[in-house]
Amino acid sequence: MTCTACGSITQNPKPVAPFSSGGTLSARDQSWFWCGLCGSCFSGNARTVKEDVAYHQRREWGLLERFPGNEAHHRRMYKHICSGLLSRGLEGGSVLDVGASFGGFLTEAQSAGLKPWAIDINPNCVDYLNSRGIRAFNHSSLTDFTGVEEEFGAITMLDVQYYFRNQRAELEKARDLLKRNKWLVIRTSNTLWAVRLATILSKLSSSFGQKLFRRAVVDHGFVY
Repeated sequence: MTCTACGSITQNPKPVAPFSSGGTLSARDQSWFWCGLCGSCFSGNARTVKEDVAYHQRREWGLLERFPGNEAHHRRMYKHICSGLLSRGLEGGSVLDVGASFGGFLTEAQSAGLKPWAIDINPNCVDYLNSRGIRAFNHSSLTDFTGVEEEFGAITMLDVQYYFRNQRAELEKARDLLKRNKWLVIRTSNTLWAVRLATILSKLSSSFGQKLFRRAVVDHGFVY
């Protein structure tokens, strides 16, 4: 079994308490394990690409009519990232946003004078971005992003990498696509403490432990 967080292969992974992550796999129970190498908690039942696309298209970041509110909520972060890139000498440079959705960050990047590129698993998002003049590609993985000669000044992964099937492979590909000494920007969260607490509390109350676990995992594939 491969840990989706670090890419290591574990012969006998230690199971986490018998939790279900609910909506992650259409309410199907999942098997969760501890990685013996990196210590992450990862799911042993990954969604298929088709399931991932269908799930994305039901969420607020995958629905165009709901996207303006989501974009407004994150606009301050987008501006902060663009400011940071410009202050590091990226004026006029190209930036590739992984999991771009309908381009909230890239719209801000374009306004800041950066050249926006995008990949996303949702074809609706890709079609929309291309219609707005942003070069966008429909891929479920950055490792599928081939045949493009562009070297990027920055690659952004904003609240996306805990959906990766192999985070190590994605980060290695990002390194290959970046110009030398340029920038990988990641925004993430880490709720491993809550997963550990849930396993302890489940011994006292299975329902309370389950509730905390779902809040910790949300719809992610691993917690690192």
